[in-house]
Amino acid sequence: MTGSSSVHVLHLTSSFPLQPSSISGIFIYRLVRNFPGEVTTTVLTPDSSRVVDISPGKFALKTFRYAPKRWQVLAHESGGLPAAFQRSRWNLLLVPFFFSSMLVHTLILAKKSDVIHAHWTINGVIAGLAGLLAGKPVLTSLRGEDVNRGASSWIHRGLLSLCLRLSDVVTTVSISMHRDICAEFPVWSSKVFFVPNGIDDDFFSVQPVRRKEKPVVLVLGSLLSVKRVDLVVAALCSRELANRDWVLLIAGEGPEKTKLQEMARQKGVGEKIRFLGQVSPPEVASLLSRTDILVQASEREGRPNAVLEAMAAGIPVVASDIDGISELIDHGINGLLFPSGNANRLAEQLGLLFDSCQLREQLGLAGRTMLLDHNMTWTHCAGTYTAKYRQLVEKKVLEE
Repeated sequence: MTGSSSVHVLHLTSSFPLQPSSISGIFIYRLVRNFPGEVTTTVLTPDSSRVVDISPGKFALKTFRYAPKRWQVLAHESGGLPAAFQRSRWNLLLVPFFFSSMLVHTLILAKKSDVIHAHWTINGVIAGLAGLLAGKPVLTSLRGEDVNRGASSWIHRGLLSLCLRLSDVVTTVSISMHRDICAEFPVWSSKVFFVPNGIDDDFFSVQPVRRKEKPVVLVLGSLLSVKRVDLVVAALCSRELANRDWVLLIAGEGPEKTKLQEMARQKGVGEKIRFLGQVSPPEVASLLSRTDILVQASEREGRPNAVLEAMAAGIPVVASDIDGISELIDHGINGLLFPSGNANRLAEQLGLLFDSCQLREQLGLAGRTMLLDHNMTWTHCAGTYTAKYRQLVEKKVLEE
């Protein structure tokens, strides 16, 4: 296959934005929009209980049904499949229909594709089975929770092992994930590669407001317990910061929202904390332009898009010192880190930024420069995957 030959890729994902305001799998949407013209893309994703309202543009969109319309609640919500099972154990009854329908539709579309690109472990297993039956190469992209769940559950570890076995190439979005997978499954290490997510150009164009007083702090993402948004509230309500003049914006939805609202009321800071609800992807860059500091207090992450987007926008980031984040932030150089779960240390780092507009600007600009130096754009990311697709197709041709 020559460098200009076309290649048809089927993307299999259980999360994808089916409405303009949805953030479900938004990074996959941004990836497929940035492939060069010689890559023909089809996205296969579960149907949902809501009306599908999205203009595919550069890719074809296919959805598969697995239950009556109003029962299709397993995908496209905050937290994905695990969160769906937490909402109701009855949702487990839909699982056989969900995955059998996914496999059948993947097989049908695989016949017209050159490569299957799956996102997340379980989809990689389904894609691997379809690729085996259809004779198509499979690339699977793993993200934060894939490896985290594998470390704490023998079921997830088994699925991860099977995914690695069935996939021809596996990519991770962080260096630490690549390291951990290669250490845990050395027999498959030769097929594992690090390919970071990209960032939309809109974020690099943000001109942030540099306030000297009343800094605006932002938490951006799903309101899940693992995100530890409660820690951010606790830090801001600490003795060091409670009497300072600040505003906290919480952008996102999830099961922790009611708990956080009650926490704000009990601590008497309800007027200083604003719950914005779900912010649509097109609005995030504008929101960051009105922000002074982004806080990411998660206990576990892959490579959080909120951190990448804030750094690209020139917004200083204060984040927990965990794998996936610490490889992005050099403490004191392009952001600030604090020990995971430590509200006092988080308060200390926020205090430093509250006291110095110059430090906020310095860290923010250093973060943006680092990302630009590493060419972390979706165009570059899509180009890297295009090269992987071509290698897989060429290898398949030689084997035949």
